[in-house]
Amino acid sequence: MFKKFTTILNQAVEAIANPLPLQGDFQYHWHSITSYFLDKKDKRDSIEDTNIVSHLDQMLSILVEEETTSDSGSTGPCMEFLLQHNLLDALYALGRTDSPPGMKQEVLLFVTKFLNRTQQPLLPHVNVHQPVYRLIGLCGEIRASPTEIQEIKFLCTICAKLKADPYLVNFFIEVPKTEKQSKAADNQSKFFLVDSLLKLSCSEDSRVAVKACEGLMLCASLTEDKAATCLVKHTQFCKQLATRFVQLYNKLPKNMEPQCVGFTEANWGLDSIDGVEDMTSFPGKRQLVSFLSWLDYCDQLIQMCHPLIAKSLSSAIRCTFLEKCLHPQLLHTCEASSLTAMTILNRCLNHITSPLLIDDFAEFILGQESKPEKQGSCQHLMWENLLQKCNHISEEISLASLKLIDCLLRKANGHILHCLVLKNLLGRSYALEQTPLINGHVSQTDEEEDFNVSSGLNDSIHSTVDRFLSIVPEKAKSCHQLGDSGYDMYLRDAHDQFHAIQTQCNSYNWPQYPVTESEHRQETFYEGGFLSMMFDRISHLLDQSYEMNLQLTSMLSRLALLPHPNLHEYLLNPRLHTKPGVRTLHSIFEKVVADLEVRMKLVSDFELNLVEVRKQLMAEPSIIRIHNSRLYEGVIILEEFCKELAAIAFVKHQALN
Repeated sequence: MFKKFTTILNQAVEAIANPLPLQGDFQYHWHSITSYFLDKKDKRDSIEDTNIVSHLDQMLSILVEEETTSDSGSTGPCMEFLLQHNLLDALYALGRTDSPPGMKQEVLLFVTKFLNRTQQPLLPHVNVHQPVYRLIGLCGEIRASPTEIQEIKFLCTICAKLKADPYLVNFFIEVPKTEKQSKAADNQSKFFLVDSLLKLSCSEDSRVAVKACEGLMLCASLTEDKAATCLVKHTQFCKQLATRFVQLYNKLPKNMEPQCVGFTEANWGLDSIDGVEDMTSFPGKRQLVSFLSWLDYCDQLIQMCHPLIAKSLSSAIRCTFLEKCLHPQLLHTCEASSLTAMTILNRCLNHITSPLLIDDFAEFILGQESKPEKQGSCQHLMWENLLQKCNHISEEISLASLKLIDCLLRKANGHILHCLVLKNLLGRSYALEQTPLINGHVSQTDEEEDFNVSSGLNDSIHSTVDRFLSIVPEKAKSCHQLGDSGYDMYLRDAHDQFHAIQTQCNSYNWPQYPVTESEHRQETFYEGGFLSMMFDRISHLLDQSYEMNLQLTSMLSRLALLPHPNLHEYLLNPRLHTKPGVRTLHSIFEKVVADLEVRMKLVSDFELNLVEVRKQLMAEPSIIRIHNSRLYEGVIILEEFCKELAAIAFVKHQALN
């Protein structure tokens, strides 16, 4: 009580005393602080019971006032006094002891304000960056420290200064002075700023953790190669960020509904869930949001940071999370665990936008083999397992597997498309006859020339459209009975989708005409595991569920939209002369229709039932309820899909001419 009264009395005396010059006033406040430590006897004093905070505030105000009144770029006497007498170094020593209690907090606040409020470039000065460097080492030393807020504000201030002038980062990297020191494990380069931010990123206080992650992002985005190399080789940056994926994934429930996972959105820094939402949400939502938020952070970080750091972090995520953690779960014999892991992988792949991270996810799933697949051989265990699950006895697992591959397709990544379909088509081994290359592309027969996507013959495209539209027999068509008989309704969507995909694929420099690449030639044509699986499944279109057929046709239409000429003629050219035993979409549909015609003869009122099922699918009033409707749903999907393929073929022909 008496000490507080003394403080107020001293401030009043100072206010009425004759004003001293700024330098004298500044020195007075500094000597008042040092006098306390020389004269103090009671070590139990807290910082609030002293005048230290007041003196520090006055010193800062004087420095700011001096800078605003002096000539631009010049250093005033107060600032010279601070620099020449190593005041910041002395403050660091006082803050390190944290005596009186709270001194560390006040030192951090003072230095933070000092760096923020002064306009002069002071960090290059040896008597500024050295004590600042030492102060950085104090941050994050104690977990859940009462000074965490002040520590993160101080560190973020340093990060902002480095972002404005990246060269300054060299003052904060400790490099061994001799070659012998550099070889010693304890004397390697050190990047204490990153180390301290990594510690604070694990804080239980979400505000501190988010700010620490922002600081890490600023450090990782610096353009200095030396800083990037030190961060990758001499800090736990990549390892810790990748390990956190594993920690957050392990907190997820082992069984999660795929639909719940698919609809959960999360953005880094905005992942809070209020109490009401938490009560009404599904079990594990809070943990899932935390996991997806971290994914979003790392995805943004990889896009923004130095290329060396981006590559290292992406590789660390692949190695630590995908291969060591997720891979065993995906191959697990327990269906529930495998389904959850696959759903999480799909959700991750769907969310990420960083090209490097997409590449690593794709290579994890597909492998790196670029040569054509051989039937019965295994090029990549993960990919083979995924294809097998597409034909799983459980439709839920089959759908989840197809949706994961669909997500890969939607990324339109060159490596993904090559591995999925192109590597087995580039040799053009599906065609019956091969003629010598002319001007870099295959010389085609007259019939194939008519269909070529670059041909200007209108009769050829109309013939192609008619072939797709006439696959389904008239008795099995139901759209005309509900006022919809053409494929016009698909043209606008096909135009928009093809334009978007063409823009995505422009950078791949695909050829204009079908090509024959000798290294991709096959003696016996095999379409590849993916297309083989898709053709097997679509051939059972009349016996599968409506949801399964929609998923398959959606993926096939996306493949048909791709502007690669080999893929285009293989999927969309009904006139293509193929080798015996080679399957195409058109040939598969012909077999499906042959099976359909047999079944139609065995069902009474087939046409009436077909119309009623179509009404049910369109949510229109229906006279009767068809219980076993898979056959009719399959026929309706086949009819609509053929119209969609006709529209795609027409739009591609028009666009490429």
